[in-house]
Amino acid sequence: MAKILVVDDDVALAETIETWLTFEKHEVTVANTGFAGWEQLQKNEFELALLDWDLPDVNGIDILRRFRGSGGSIPILMLTGHASVDDKEAGLDSGANDYITKPFHMKELSARIRAALRTRVTAETPLVSLGKGNEEVLKHGDLQGTRLAANYEFLDVLGEGGSAIVFKARHPRLEKLVAVKMLLSSEMKEAAIQRFEREAKAVSQINHYNVVTVYDYGVTEKNRPYMVMELIQGESLMDKLENEGPLPLATSTAILIQICRGLQEAHSKGIIHRDLKPENVILQERSDRADWVKIVDFGISYLVEGGQDRLTKAGAVMGTVDFLAPERLRDVPPDARSDVYSLGVILFEMLTARPLFEADTVESMLVKVIMNPPEPPSRYRNDIPAGSAFDYVVLKATEKDPDKRYQTATEMRLELEQLHSQLLLHRRA
Repeated sequence: MAKILVVDDDVALAETIETWLTFEKHEVTVANTGFAGWEQLQKNEFELALLDWDLPDVNGIDILRRFRGSGGSIPILMLTGHASVDDKEAGLDSGANDYITKPFHMKELSARIRAALRTRVTAETPLVSLGKGNEEVLKHGDLQGTRLAANYEFLDVLGEGGSAIVFKARHPRLEKLVAVKMLLSSEMKEAAIQRFEREAKAVSQINHYNVVTVYDYGVTEKNRPYMVMELIQGESLMDKLENEGPLPLATSTAILIQICRGLQEAHSKGIIHRDLKPENVILQERSDRADWVKIVDFGISYLVEGGQDRLTKAGAVMGTVDFLAPERLRDVPPDARSDVYSLGVILFEMLTARPLFEADTVESMLVKVIMNPPEPPSRYRNDIPAGSAFDYVVLKATEKDPDKRYQTATEMRLELEQLHSQLLLHRRA
């Protein structure tokens, strides 16, 4: 009769509901975690969903709000042990069509499902894109007639690469500017789509002021994955280096300390960035606060826990060669120390405005990364004495052997903070 999604971490109850509804000729899909339920909802395949409140990773109310905020319109019935009037009010105000308190009788559940399906508006209202005069912007992402364009006013194209495009958009109800990143092709290979979804899922788990915030993600009706995130006003560290050359010592340490803080939060959740480089570090235009660095683009991030499936073919390496740790080039699985190596290369570039290794071809670059010892930054700056703390930090972070590097971003940050304090004291003296 209807395609129904059941999201509940009580496996026994979910199986009972599945058996009952299947007997009533419904087609039932079960998800036992919040993330699994959210991913199923994004497929837009269901006519009704049963959603538990207390889920182990993302609670049902947050899923409900996100789903309604992204334009999801199917009936959703909350199944929960929260029985107070305030809880029921919260559930219904968040977008639930009905609210059923556990324990309940299966006959009551069936009756409420039938009522919800009867009242569902079957005729789809044509989706109208928000904004005027933005037709050319919408064409870039084939957004006309999509729910995404009906929920956000697309204002401009911020950037476009080989596989993705980033838009500037506005949330009309919140009056908030956002960035929308979207894959360009609707015929992307499954591995590319999985990598994009991995980025969105990975970053949505990180709540830190030095990491870009993800508000929403999904797939448009044109089969294009997208991610809605905070819009950061500022320039990339790469642009700053190109425009200004080597940075002051204290500026370099201040930036890297903040990158370490954001990275240690990601690592604590089992997430390895795998593509740290100046291009993926944004310096916000916020002189009113100290935390003005944002790490972006976890597009090839690697989930150490629960993400063991390899999305790259044997011998294929994800990441930018200049910043890859030597072990990565031998196809060794990355860990936190791989990102620490990238931090060392970034620090070297901030201090010298030159790459750690220079080569005419990718092949010769690979050889140098694996075989050649890096040079200390003191060779290229008169204000860095040979054998100084700056040399020590760069050379330790970029050791060929991961066991000889800083073992965590926190360990590297603590040493950088001591160095930064000494620089400030010397400046005041």
